Amino acid sequence: MAAGFLLGIWATRCYYKKGGWAGVKKYFILPVVLIEFIAVVVMYLGDKFTT
Repeated sequence: MAAGFLLGIWATRCYYKKGGWAGVKKYFILPVVLIEFIAVVVMYLGDKFTT
């Protein structure tokens, strides 16, 4: 819950700093996609090697 709140603040900061929605897309969506991808890979590998 707190993490989502902090991400929201960070996204808002990026929005004002980078000048609009394009800045948010560039600096907010890309890191989130990367984090999700890494999490999926880690879970997959963890599942594969524990069995």
